[in-house]
Amino acid sequence: MEHIPLIYYIQTNVICMLLISYVYVAYARQKSIENIVFSRLAASTFFYCLADILTWAFNGSTLPGARVLLYIGNILYIAAPCVLSVMWSRYVGLRLYGLAYRRSRPGLVLDILMYLMMLLTLLTPWTGFGFTLDAGNVYHRGPGAYLVPLSCWAYLVYISVRVIRFIRHAPALEAAGHKSLLLFNIPPLVGNGLQLIFYGITTTQVGFTLGALILFFARHHSQISRDALTGLNNRHEYDQYVARLQEGTGNVLVCMIDVDRFKQINDKFGHQQGDVVLCRVAGLLLSACNHLNGRLFIARYGGDEFVILGRDCTGDTLDALRQSLLDEVAACNREGGLPCEVSISFGMALGSVTDDASFRHLLETADKQMYHGKERLR
Repeated sequence: MEHIPLIYYIQTNVICMLLISYVYVAYARQKSIENIVFSRLAASTFFYCLADILTWAFNGSTLPGARVLLYIGNILYIAAPCVLSVMWSRYVGLRLYGLAYRRSRPGLVLDILMYLMMLLTLLTPWTGFGFTLDAGNVYHRGPGAYLVPLSCWAYLVYISVRVIRFIRHAPALEAAGHKSLLLFNIPPLVGNGLQLIFYGITTTQVGFTLGALILFFARHHSQISRDALTGLNNRHEYDQYVARLQEGTGNVLVCMIDVDRFKQINDKFGHQQGDVVLCRVAGLLLSACNHLNGRLFIARYGGDEFVILGRDCTGDTLDALRQSLLDEVAACNREGGLPCEVSISFGMALGSVTDDASFRHLLETADKQMYHGKERLR
């Protein structure tokens, strides 16, 4: 029975190492700076798991060299969360602020704290800061076994607060693309807390592995469900949502939107500026729908056309969305920063949907209204 915990921890860590290796390969193939940082975080998590195997395999062993391997394994294990926290902070900073993050370096005080914890952990063989080994090579916690996890826990909470503040103040489209960053922190925080409370278990490395997997799958889902340019739902997600609409009850709202004079924008200012206009329109559509408590679904329908759908809607919802769209367009033009003023035409329809034919009828009604609106431009 005494070998069951060892087998359990070895199996757990091997599984984590295999999973994190997959994440590493996926990120290492893409050579952007933020992906390089995350691939290094994945590689560090791999060695974190390897260190845990060492600590369990040789704890209490009297084999030649076991004491040295125990010191190495435990030092790496205690210091690893500090390394991972700093790397995660770098990755989040690059995702939120790009290369400008390198100049501002928020959280420098906490960075210094992490480096201090690492230094003190490296000195453990002489100070007993992280742990001690008795004559039988059995591990015993030192003060650093509490201080390091608590410091890392505080750092991860700080990173979460930074992400939340960014999301609250960023444009809707940009904020939506960064919400998955909050998911990464949850498993390491839980694993760290469990390991502090229950002596004899090691779960922090599992938490970092799960966090990396959550972020990886969130990114993968975004790639298959989001429009690459605007970040809105793509046609695949649109088709899935339409199918779900036909299974529900209540009135369905359909709103078709088209960017006015988009061909002239491309011809006059170039396709790159045209893409900027499309992204700004996508952002204002998100903002307009957010004012309605996020009950609406937004997708890029194709080219310069967008669609907004909603279930269980009323005439009040339609009126509120119309006004919100007008307000957001006006706010966008006041803000400026585009080669020209933004103008959109939109049409709306409201009715029950029981099958594909009834939905197509609503879509055609909204489309006709949109093109009637475009007649004012002629």
